[in-house]
Amino acid sequence: MTEASTDDNTIERLVDAIVAARESARDRLHLLSLDARDDWQDLESQLDCVQSRIEYEGARIRPNAAGKVRELIESVAEFLRRHTSSGALALSLAHSAN
Repeated sequence: MTEASTDDNTIERLVDAIVAARESARDRLHLLSLDARDDWQDLESQLDCVQSRIEYEGARIRPNAAGKVRELIESVAEFLRRHTSSGALALSLAHSAN
């Protein structure tokens, strides 16, 4: 496998992890309080920013991008643990980022 295709696979996995985290949280928005929804909007804004940078920069993305994605997905998993009864889903989300 060439370096370019490896980079493409890595970028695709990072974007897929962001999309999965966002969709999992959005599926549960109806269960959240207004304060939790505000917290979610902050998290989702961060997810949008990181996803846009990854998609825009592609292979030029800095090595720490994967770490930032993992941090954000951990934040989404923690958010779900705090605000919903989906602890198992939050754990599976956190593991999908690794």
